[in-house]
Amino acid sequence: MKEYLLDDILKEEQIIEEKNFTNQAISQKNIAYLAFENCIFQNCIFQENIFEKCTFNNCQFIRCDLSNTNFLESGIHNSKFQDCKLLGSNIAKSTIKNALFINNNQNYIRISDSKIINTTFESCQLDAAELRKISLNKVQIKYSSLVNSEVINTSLKGIDLTTNKISNLNIDFRDLKGVIMSFEQAVDIISLIGIIIH
Repeated sequence: MKEYLLDDILKEEQIIEEKNFTNQAISQKNIAYLAFENCIFQNCIFQENIFEKCTFNNCQFIRCDLSNTNFLESGIHNSKFQDCKLLGSNIAKSTIKNALFINNNQNYIRISDSKIINTTFESCQLDAAELRKISLNKVQIKYSSLVNSEVINTSLKGIDLTTNKISNLNIDFRDLKGVIMSFEQAVDIISLIGIIIH
């Protein structure tokens, strides 16, 4: 696949298809109403950008840094983020569907007022994350860490947490109904409300 300069493409096109971007850096830009289709991003730095009303379909992000980036009213579909940094990123009023997040550093990420469908988070760091008002459907979280994270108005029904680290999880206990966890995890959660088990 031919290499392209993303900065030039952003000025010229609203639908960006089948393009490969490697070792590029774009920061502090407001990017709106763009559609990325079948694109590959490798070793790119996209810090502190705002993607508003953008879509990413069949895209791959490999070893990219998207720290403190905002995805607002956007769609991420059939896409993969692998070995990426999304530290402190914000996803709001968006849809994530048929996506794979693997081995990412997503500490301090904020996801709110969004839908996540048929998506897997595997071997991800999600410590101190804020997950608020999210609709989860067929979501898997495996071998990941959610230590000190906050889950509010987000039902975890059917979610299997047994392979994850969830200590000091701040959660509305109504959202725990139907969640799957180990005995040790349940004890840790119970201890947060002051119940002592002998």
